Amino acid sequence: MNRILEPEIMFDEIQCLQFYNGVPNFVYYEKLNLFFNDELKGTVGELGCGPAVFTKMLRDKYPLIEIDAYDGSETMLKLAKHHIGDLDRITLVQKMIGNIDKKYDTIISLNTLHHIHDPNIFWNTVKRMSKQNSKIFIIDLVRPQDENSVEEIVNQSLGINFESDLFRQDFINSLKAAFTKEEVEEQVKGLDCSVTVSQYLGVENVVITNF
Repeated sequence: MNRILEPEIMFDEIQCLQFYNGVPNFVYYEKLNLFFNDELKGTVGELGCGPAVFTKMLRDKYPLIEIDAYDGSETMLKLAKHHIGDLDRITLVQKMIGNIDKKYDTIISLNTLHHIHDPNIFWNTVKRMSKQNSKIFIIDLVRPQDENSVEEIVNQSLGINFESDLFRQDFINSLKAAFTKEEVEEQVKGLDCSVTVSQYLGVENVVITNF
């Protein structure tokens, strides 16, 4: 199945709220516990923080980090501020990914890559943000092979009678906009990263790390 682009930024308030309420916390906790086994210290730059559910979990687990959480959507950042409450050690920044040039000890991004129309912009930003020994952790959806696979994944993950049609359609659009493992491997050449695929709750995720 060919890639079908979706909007890079979520602006609509109802759409953002559906995303905030639609992804259960245990999905974020699974990723937090699976990939961040070592003690993190120093500065963290997060690309596409959305409502900052993962951002807050990361801050609360690691007391020696300070996070700059970037998102291009003012609506998402308002939700993020509401969700986090106490912004201690978290700075929310409204900025498009291509305009970020600050360097960090750790660079993270969850399910943002598939939103970016030109992946070169995303990876060039990761390069600009990287110090010599920066840790990189990127995770994103994997594009299914065909329409039937998309439907199977969505039904298995959300259930046939999932109450939010808007969130369901957003999930479908995101799967179609995602990259394959092979495409990501081509994108990260020269970044000294490993690319693997992890499956959780019936959804395949491509994981890019150099931890």
